[in-house]
Amino acid sequence: MVLDRHWTVVVANRCAPSLFGAALVGNNFVRDVLTNPASAATVLNWAEVARAGLDRLRRQADRDPFDGELHPRDADAERFFRGGDPPG
Repeated sequence: MVLDRHWTVVVANRCAPSLFGAALVGNNFVRDVLTNPASAATVLNWAEVARAGLDRLRRQADRDPFDGELHPRDADAERFFRGGDPPG
């Protein structure tokens, strides 16, 4: 997959829709996949993948503190995972 700077899916290969859903291109990966509990069922090492995604999102948000579109995504992911480990 190719994501833009706001984590919107720009391009996905043939396998990506089978993992993340048919309507992947044009959707925000954080909002529609990373924070979606149904995604946990499709990835064997979900906790590891979700933690890595959240860490990357945090680093990106730290580098651009005034990006009004990026920070709500960071807040969405933080709220989702606040209670402990990601699902999986």
